[in-house]
Amino acid sequence: MRLIEQSIRVNFGQWGFTSIGEFRVIYFSSSTSTGILRVHRHWARLLWAALTYISEIKGDRVIVQVVRMSGTIRKIHQHAIAFAEEEVRAVTHS
Repeated sequence: MRLIEQSIRVNFGQWGFTSIGEFRVIYFSSSTSTGILRVHRHWARLLWAALTYISEIKGDRVIVQVVRMSGTIRKIHQHAIAFAEEEVRAVTHS
């Protein structure tokens, strides 16, 4: 969460940090590298942009990819499960 806040501050300044308001990490799985964040829809694109600027986590190079946005937690959770299953299938069949 701090890393996301830092990305917002660095890339969008104090305006971006105060404008985005509250966002929460609803779910994160380190085994599938999948997460679900909750933010007001008005600020979703700003959060998306801040996530794409993150290039390193704890010294490891990363690429953060936003796969989907949804209006409900239930729908995005269902998509995250399907996405993770697809990723596991791709890795085990290669």
